[in-house]
Amino acid sequence: MSLLVVYVVIVLAVELMAVELGLFLDTLAPTFAVPMGLGLFFAVLVLGWPLAIYITERWLPEKRG
Repeated sequence: MSLLVVYVVIVLAVELMAVELGLFLDTLAPTFAVPMGLGLFFAVLVLGWPLAIYITERWLPEKRG
């Protein structure tokens, strides 16, 4: 369960940054903002899972009985 919580937190945090970057790029180069925003969106979803696994295994060890 902690793995999913860590994944959701990572995705929400980094997607917020990706949206802000996309909005900033929209003012500079509107044709470049959409492909960059979509690329970042999918990259966060794909790369967030291994990062969440790494964080969960390193810093959140499960309690063993």
